[in-house]
Amino acid sequence: MIFVGIDWADKEHEVCVLDQDGTELAHFRIPHTCHG
Repeated sequence: MIFVGIDWADKEHEVCVLDQDGTELAHFRIPHTCHG
């Protein structure tokens, strides 16, 4: 099982993916643009 958290904002959004033990598997930012 994995968990995904998304922090939605005006300029960019942050995404964090954790496994069931709370270990971070991925962490990245997506710009708040058409391309993002």
